[in-house]
Amino acid sequence: MKIYILTLFAAIAALTSCEKNDLPQITDVEIGYDNTRTVEAGKDLHFEATITASYKVTGIRLVIHSEDHEQHVSSEISGESDLHQEWEVDKTYTGAYVNVKNTVLHEHVEVPLTAEPGTYHMYFYVTDEEGNQGIYETEIEVLPPAGV
Repeated sequence: MKIYILTLFAAIAALTSCEKNDLPQITDVEIGYDNTRTVEAGKDLHFEATITASYKVTGIRLVIHSEDHEQHVSSEISGESDLHQEWEVDKTYTGAYVNVKNTVLHEHVEVPLTAEPGTYHMYFYVTDEEGNQGIYETEIEVLPPAGV
């Protein structure tokens, strides 16, 4: 009986020690020039992050949406209109960023001149080949275009 229990514990220890449950890590994040986390409508939003994963990365997704989504929708329904529009991004990055365990994501996203100034939520999702997903969340501020 003792041998059976010891063998069982050894098998469990061997199985769990080989498992990698690490989520992909997103560090050294820089958003906006000089890491201001702001962008002017009509300009591009710079972002950069170091990605480290135990398994190969299969996808990186960037999602940006307005914090005031409900307020914007209600103004459309009531017939209020202006030159600004809600700005949203849902983009997946591949290429040099996938099939590697470590990479530096460096991209720029165009912010249309008509983007509604205000606070936006920004998310990075990094998924590895085992289905593990690391998430980084922050807020950015879209500023009105210069001279407006």
